[in-house]
Amino acid sequence: MAEIAENTENKALEPLKNEENTDFKPITSQEQLNKIIQERLSREKKKSEEVTNQISALSKQLEDLTGKYQKTEQESKDLAEKYKKLQTENEMYAKNALKQKVAGENNLPLNAVEFLQGDTDEELAQSAAKLRSLLSPQQPIAQNNTQDVENNGLQELLSALTK
Repeated sequence: MAEIAENTENKALEPLKNEENTDFKPITSQEQLNKIIQERLSREKKKSEEVTNQISALSKQLEDLTGKYQKTEQESKDLAEKYKKLQTENEMYAKNALKQKVAGENNLPLNAVEFLQGDTDEELAQSAAKLRSLLSPQQPIAQNNTQDVENNGLQELLSALTK
């Protein structure tokens, strides 16, 4: 048992023996303490400057990325507006093309297209039928009869002059 106690005691003293071999020198003067503190402060100041530089660099990077983001966001809004405008124009052209098609199928003059109403083929066809019925020749009115009489008078005069 004495051996176990002696081994334990030796193991406990080993760290102390290792400490004796280290380069630790006790501080014996205020000048030594000031020098050690100054060195430590210099190291910390250097670390602080490095961190400050990194923060500055990251802040600049953040500003650059924020500017790029805002520019991209504005471009996106502009493109969305342009897309909406082009989509509206496309719908208008498609509607006009459909009106022209219906007008052609119903033998209406091209200038009658603006009077067609509706959004679908069926609605436009109904509108074209109504318009065609209004444009169809009806019984002549008095003004047309007067023109016919004048035309006949001119024809008689013309035939008399040619004789």
